[in-house]
Amino acid sequence: MTSPGTVVETMIRSTLVAFPALVPLVGQKVYSEHVPDSTALPYIVMFHLSGGQDRNTEYAMMRYKVQGVTADRVVAEQLRGHIHDALHYAEGVTIGTACLVQMNEVMPVFDRFVVQNNPIFYAGGIFDVIMRLS
Repeated sequence: MTSPGTVVETMIRSTLVAFPALVPLVGQKVYSEHVPDSTALPYIVMFHLSGGQDRNTEYAMMRYKVQGVTADRVVAEQLRGHIHDALHYAEGVTIGTACLVQMNEVMPVFDRFVVQNNPIFYAGGIFDVIMRLS
């Protein structure tokens, strides 16, 4: 059986790359934790923060951080809004026998860092995910 985390990451990625407002910004550049070094900005990266399959049940409850990364503040604001619109209250996505019951944003994310005198913005949110595995 595929791990619940892999299924959730596939669901998140497929939802984001199909969201019309994100396509011109990031296209297919949605990654799980590790972004190739040669990837140009902007892109989206997701991180599994906590959770997994609930013991002895068919449900998994997890928390993910999903954020856009860019060098442009205006694009960061757009990414923040579009990630929220695409994922907040998402439900019903199925992969195999797994079904997304609900995804809720629990906290927005907007950070600015300076790397070698260049600003880098991280914008997105932290999402709780509830999934039925079978």
